[in-house]
Amino acid sequence: GEQFETRNADIIKQVRWLSTLDFRTSEPCRLRDNLLYTAVDHKPVGHSYPWGAGAGQFHWRCRSTRTFVTKGWKEYGIDSFTPAERASLSGQVPATMDYQTWLRKQPAARQNEVLGVERGKLFRSGDLTLDQMYSARGKFLTLDELRKRL
Repeated sequence: GEQFETRNADIIKQVRWLSTLDFRTSEPCRLRDNLLYTAVDHKPVGHSYPWGAGAGQFHWRCRSTRTFVTKGWKEYGIDSFTPAERASLSGQVPATMDYQTWLRKQPAARQNEVLGVERGKLFRSGDLTLDQMYSARGKFLTLDELRKRL
């Protein structure tokens, strides 16, 4: 069937990828959390990470989802349709918080659980951001590949 975004292209401007904020979130979904894509053809907006099969279908047991950035809310007297908060393993967080920001606030042991010990140390030291652990196409880099970048 025709996609929801295509049927509603007159009101949907962009699609936002939302990943689950916990420690089982997959490598590709961590990177895509809170990123924007065009509504109908799902082209990256401000980044290079492909949509693939999409949020919730990107890989087996994908728990990501999509939300919509709509056009014209001001016409209805509404300044914004952005929720104030979203859920995470550690409780409610601001809706604008992305996976990297959330992970920074987690204890070192939990960061290591997600990234591995070496990546966790580099992440905490500030030597590597989460997005630097990925290729331009969104592939999680091996430790050998990361060492070549440092």
